[in-house]
Amino acid sequence: MACESDIRADNTVSDSVGLGLHVIAACVLAYGRQPVDRRTLDCDFCRVKEVSDVRAISYLLRNNATLIAVVPAAKIFSGVIPINTALPAIVVRHIDGVEYKTLKNAGAKIITARVQVTVQATTYATQKSILELIRLALLTTRSTVNSVVVDSISSEGSGPDLHDVDANIFEQSRDFAIRYQVST
Repeated sequence: MACESDIRADNTVSDSVGLGLHVIAACVLAYGRQPVDRRTLDCDFCRVKEVSDVRAISYLLRNNATLIAVVPAAKIFSGVIPINTALPAIVVRHIDGVEYKTLKNAGAKIITARVQVTVQATTYATQKSILELIRLALLTTRSTVNSVVVDSISSEGSGPDLHDVDANIFEQSRDFAIRYQVST
């Protein structure tokens, strides 16, 4: 993790710091300070921009009866799939986001984020069927989802088919654009 000596006067961070660097740098640039809790990287940036979109998507997937009949809710992860997890499994990751401020620059802000949902399975057919179940689970959602006020979720296309022959893992991802509201 970064320490204060890793943050330079020009708000850049040493390249040798490691995991969590982008979050720490974003906190310094956005808020002029380090995360509140360095061990968990807990800060306003993480809670508001990164966690809200992943939290909403993960919640919708974990609570979709059709999907969890194939992939148990316990195998739907945020961030990374733990090593040695029995497949199939799903991981939800924040890719990027844009914050739109209101005209008065006060009150609620609208954020549009790109979230990637990746499936890992032991067969190609299972990978494809789960990816389609994910698309259907997230189709046109507009409501409050796990305390996130979601305006819309739309599919932004799928990634390439990947196959690790040695581990017998079939993998593919699909990106979603999620537009949601954050109170300031």
